Amino acid sequence: MTLDRNTRTLVLEAIERCFTRATINGLLYKHGVPEHLLGGSSKKELLLGVFRGLEETNQDDRLAAFIQDAVDKLPSEERAKLGMDGNSHAEAPAIATREKFTPAANAHAESDLPRHHPPTVRVVSPATSNNEESHTSYPFPVNIVMREWPKVRAAPWSFAACLVAGVVLGALVVYSLFQSFVIPGKDATIQQLSLRPESIPAHQEAQQKEIQALRAEINELIGRDAARLANAWPPLSEAQITTWAKALEAHGIKSFTVYWDQSVDAVEFYRSLRKVGEKVGFQVLPGSGSIESPMIYVGTTPKHPAGPVLLKLLAEYAPKYPLKLEPHPQGKEGSIDFFIGEKF
Repeated sequence: MTLDRNTRTLVLEAIERCFTRATINGLLYKHGVPEHLLGGSSKKELLLGVFRGLEETNQDDRLAAFIQDAVDKLPSEERAKLGMDGNSHAEAPAIATREKFTPAANAHAESDLPRHHPPTVRVVSPATSNNEESHTSYPFPVNIVMREWPKVRAAPWSFAACLVAGVVLGALVVYSLFQSFVIPGKDATIQQLSLRPESIPAHQEAQQKEIQALRAEINELIGRDAARLANAWPPLSEAQITTWAKALEAHGIKSFTVYWDQSVDAVEFYRSLRKVGEKVGFQVLPGSGSIESPMIYVGTTPKHPAGPVLLKLLAEYAPKYPLKLEPHPQGKEGSIDFFIGEKF
């Protein structure tokens, strides 16, 4: 089928008027028109792009087949206006040799349109075509998908990226809602159930008995500690340490040994005596020994002046406690033995 420039223009306009975008796309797909030619924001831009692309790539047979198929599907009124209302496959007498369908030729043809379409011509609505395929015939939302499908096929990678982004965004929204509403509700339910009487273990009575036994042991330890503190020898205060140091510094004490057994708690008292020795300048050492009777025993070399001074200081420290001073003829000069008995 060979058409001149003006006839092709008329055929293009007839297709644009009578067919929807979906019907045109269907015809183009039917005749194997390459997808990269299926562009344009309007039906006219789509048809112009297809015509030019097929002519530039010398696909005249494909173009002719498409035009012939489209003309066959036109309403009879449109075919009559094109001079093809008889045998649709016969060529009209006015058809001349084929001419190239170029942009310049198309512009010239468009300038001649008023001469071919007087105002008295009745335009057939696309809805009057029995062969029209419209996306409105599909149910929602399939009709929207069918309407946008040509755009999706023209840009598959963009569609895939948008689809993946939508899925990820939807998953994030669902996860956020789950964390905000579902999880706190579950935690609150678990907490409420844990406080119900039936959730308390059956061996609660045994646990209560064990707790009472532990409390009794703790109270016993507290009592023992209180008794120990009551029977412990208290340490010297800072003022007493200073007083003892001044009283003993002039008597030439070289060593001071403190004795007490395991039944006597005199550790803090011993530590305060060491502070006295540090101030005066003599050593205070722990010894291994004990005294049977409850008293404080002081042993010095005969006539050592520190003995009476110590008795006086001890009388102020423990006024009601028995004290005893006894010389050691064989003791070293300047040494003092200090025995601490059990406190009563």
